[in-house]
Amino acid sequence: MCFSEKNFNALMATAIMLILVIPVGIANVWLGYVVGESPCVLCWWERIGMILVGLLGLFILRYGPRLRYVAAVFFIAAFGMHMGLRHLGNFVQLDVDMGLGASILGVRTYTWAAIVYWAVVIVMSLFLIFIKKSAELNADFSGQRNVIKPFSAYGKVVFYLSFALVISNGVQAFFTNGIPPYGGKAPTDRMSLNLAMSSKTWERYVWD
Repeated sequence: MCFSEKNFNALMATAIMLILVIPVGIANVWLGYVVGESPCVLCWWERIGMILVGLLGLFILRYGPRLRYVAAVFFIAAFGMHMGLRHLGNFVQLDVDMGLGASILGVRTYTWAAIVYWAVVIVMSLFLIFIKKSAELNADFSGQRNVIKPFSAYGKVVFYLSFALVISNGVQAFFTNGIPPYGGKAPTDRMSLNLAMSSKTWERYVWD
């Protein structure tokens, strides 16, 4: 099969769906607004990393797989993997089903963070292998081509879903954690859109 630029863009858009829209969407919309869970400090770092990886994927769709974008994905994946394993390490010694937070498909959310970032590293490594098979993508990666590419219809759907989720996460972060100098908190309280109530538990200790 010819690994064309069109095929690459379709796979990249799907990867963005799998790293940003689906896991972040479930955590934000379902666990946050429906179930009422609030992310702790480590949860936010893990989620922010997924959002940044997804946004870099959109940059790759728009401007091609340039070296700086690919390198940034690996750096953020390393950071997210560290946060995921650090988070998992707090509960890995417990017995089955004794962890904190909700589970998705039987796996706790902080465990999914480590799994997702491992998947990012593997998928981006595979993309690097196949980039060489396309003259256009290879030119983007080496800096020999500098073009702005239009989104496909599928890419536009992914872009708008990603944009909506970033805004939605900003809303959740505001109600649960407040604005600087307030920061994340742990343990967390229930998600509430009642600002008068939620602002009573905003914390600054994360900066101490």
